Amino acid sequence: TDKIARAVRSLTEYNPALKVKIASLNALPYPDEYFGGVLSIGALEFMEDKVADALREVHRVLEPNGLFFIEVPYANILRRLFYLPLKKLEKAIKKKRGLTPTFSNYVFHPSELKRILADAGFQTTAIKPHDLPQANSHFGLFIDWKILRGHQPYQLNLLGLIVKKLLNSTSPWLAATGIVIVARKK
Repeated sequence: TDKIARAVRSLTEYNPALKVKIASLNALPYPDEYFGGVLSIGALEFMEDKVADALREVHRVLEPNGLFFIEVPYANILRRLFYLPLKKLEKAIKKKRGLTPTFSNYVFHPSELKRILADAGFQTTAIKPHDLPQANSHFGLFIDWKILRGHQPYQLNLLGLIVKKLLNSTSPWLAATGIVIVARKK
């Protein structure tokens, strides 16, 4: 796609010696135990029915004790209580009407992600919630809840700011948009 081409161009302009390859996460064009570390941001959640395959492939290309840095969307409490059930209802309605539901992406719970990483041969060494650093913005609240949106991308309105402050004052996990995990190849 156009975004991929721009990213490759930016990387190779920054360092012309870089050998950049575009590949699917479940078919990496590298030999076994090639990398000391792998970074995956905004990729694993789009591997429809192939998350386990992708993790095994990353495990294959990592050196022994290699590190895997992952960022994925988080199934926080708001998403588990409201957003995900509404998406399931939408899927059921589409199926009942004879329409094919559209897959958008997975969201993960930390315990689920740790389990599937362990099944693929990784040990989780760190796990943290994350979101946008600006005080007036929030990726998940903005994307998931139109009623909380301000006028600029990812900016929250007054209600959104109140919701963010209340949730974050209790725990950063309540409304975090993503999970950052560091895992080591066993």
